Amino acid sequence: MGEDVYEMQVALFGDSAADVERAARIREIGMAMSNAWQGALPPKLPRIPTDVTWERLQAEVIREQSVQDVAVGYYALEGTPALLPLGSQPAWLITGPKFCGKTAFLQGFAQQVAVQEGEVHVLGSAAWHESNVENVHVYTSPQEPDYILMLERLYTEMLERNQRQKASHGKAERFKPILLIIDELPAFLPNMDHRVESIQLTVKQFLRMCCTQSAGFGLYVFASVPGRSMAGILHYDLFLSIVSQRTGLILGGKLGDDDAWDLPGHDALKNELLGDGEGYMVLKNEVHRIVYPRPSS
Repeated sequence: MGEDVYEMQVALFGDSAADVERAARIREIGMAMSNAWQGALPPKLPRIPTDVTWERLQAEVIREQSVQDVAVGYYALEGTPALLPLGSQPAWLITGPKFCGKTAFLQGFAQQVAVQEGEVHVLGSAAWHESNVENVHVYTSPQEPDYILMLERLYTEMLERNQRQKASHGKAERFKPILLIIDELPAFLPNMDHRVESIQLTVKQFLRMCCTQSAGFGLYVFASVPGRSMAGILHYDLFLSIVSQRTGLILGGKLGDDDAWDLPGHDALKNELLGDGEGYMVLKNEVHRIVYPRPSS
């Protein structure tokens, strides 16, 4: 057998008429055996914590997590942290039914990126102002002067990063990530036709450009959409630019709850109802079931 460590199971007998007492006795014997053992041990099987929180998740992955990989929960089958490969795509879609926790999820996600010295800008409701998310810039309208100023600065930043990328002669440079989060995209789409004269683009056109060209420059767009509300926004180019990436998260409900996700080969999952705090991480044709952090009740 050499030096390999193998795991084996031992049936222990607990002498008691009551199941609770018997289980406690077996646990006591097992712990005594474990404490007395001086040899090598097999690695512990990963387990999903009973209470999945952003704090616990961040503490578990902080050593292995890079600025380009952000933890979003645990793989439901493996029990290991699920890392979203942020640097792989410029646009990410977050869908799910009402009360599945999309806003709370995005708040926790934004906090993780900010902790890793990323820059986060959120177009969202007043709930973001009331949250405890630190180092995150919040705007309530795409026509807000501060939002326009931010877009102008990011446009210049994109041009500068593009020049640095060209000057590197093909050597990839890792830029500090910049997140543009749009929480509840349908609420803001009708007001995104405001033209930013300094860059000769409307807000919608700039965001669409980010969704198709900015991954290599470290700029990423995250947009949340309530389940079953796709019909009214399918004609918007910005939404189609996000959906076409086929990357993001489905929180709660069913895989087949809306038509936003074109996921061939996963028909067996479409009518399976997810449990509380369960979702899917979608990476092109890959669909990974996860358990994501939920707010404490």
